[in-house]
Amino acid sequence: MTPHPEHAVRRFIFICMLMVPAVPFLVMLGIGYVFFSRFLERMHRLFALPEQTSEAFVGLGLFDTDGDHLSYTGPLAGIVREQDLFFEMERILSTRHQEVSP
Repeated sequence: MTPHPEHAVRRFIFICMLMVPAVPFLVMLGIGYVFFSRFLERMHRLFALPEQTSEAFVGLGLFDTDGDHLSYTGPLAGIVREQDLFFEMERILSTRHQEVSP
């Protein structure tokens, strides 16, 4: 029994139907990955810059629109729990202010 020529055409059409949406999706996925990874590298350099160029840099905290503390980077990371960070910073800054004031 010989295969019908229309089976080859059906198979070809089916493969094309799968490839037409898959190829642009994979290309866009790759482009998105490249741009997002470059964005993360730039943000990392941007956040590291003040700490490297200024002694006045204490730390950097990120907050959401509700005012909830999301993350912190700086010299106190790992020393203080996230929820206590604000109070610890306030205590350190008030101690420094008292040391500087006559």
